[in-house]
Amino acid sequence: MKANKLSIFVLFTFCLFLYSNTLQHEYVLDDYIAIKDNFVVKKGLEGIPTIWETHYHYGIGYQQATIFRPLSLTLFALQWELEPD
Repeated sequence: MKANKLSIFVLFTFCLFLYSNTLQHEYVLDDYIAIKDNFVVKKGLEGIPTIWETHYHYGIGYQQATIFRPLSLTLFALQWELEPD
């Protein structure tokens, strides 16, 4: 049991170290479409019902699209609610 906990701790620490250099990175590529410029995501919790009723690109003004990814946009809306911009 101790070996299992130690293995998990070592793995967690390694992963944290491996990705720690990305903590100061800015938005990239589609982050602006999904987060920064998306007026529905920027509403935070208030925008979640709209996210689940519309397509992925609705929040940036596209009238029609076929991509439906409500879970990722919901998580972005929650993040925006907790830490805007």
